[in-house]
Amino acid sequence: MSTALLLAAQELPPAQRVLASGPDLTRYLLVCGGLIALVLVCGWAARRFVGGSLRTRASQRSLQVVDVLPLGAKHRVGVLRCGERSFLLGFGEGGVRLLTELEATEPAAERFSAEQRRIFAAALQRASGRSAAPEPPAARPQPREAAPAPAARVDAGVLA
Repeated sequence: MSTALLLAAQELPPAQRVLASGPDLTRYLLVCGGLIALVLVCGWAARRFVGGSLRTRASQRSLQVVDVLPLGAKHRVGVLRCGERSFLLGFGEGGVRLLTELEATEPAAERFSAEQRRIFAAALQRASGRSAAPEPPAARPQPREAAPAPAARVDAGVLA
């Protein structure tokens, strides 16, 4: 059958011969499928390699909003941490203003003595079902009083 079409196409003038043969639909579909696959592979590679580094960089930012407290309809106060320093900021109609730099608080591990941490570890082991040597009741230290909160210096006219 295909030889009959070829013979018929050869008998036609050159202008009609192109129309008789027509475009190769199989080749067209393969090229389109290949291009779509190439675009999908490039998108996957970009998301895997570039997107991962963006997420890593975003999680390691040194600037973090710790907390925001609304004071009214248009005024808020917030704590911003930049590296090791913390700032108290006021947000209002006039924009953002620095109220004060907060003093660094000691980490929780440094608040308790080694003896207090050992006692807590023993109690945690007992509560979880692991065996630990019981501690004598006289060895328990008295609870510490809560430290007063650091006083914040407020600049005049910040949230007016």
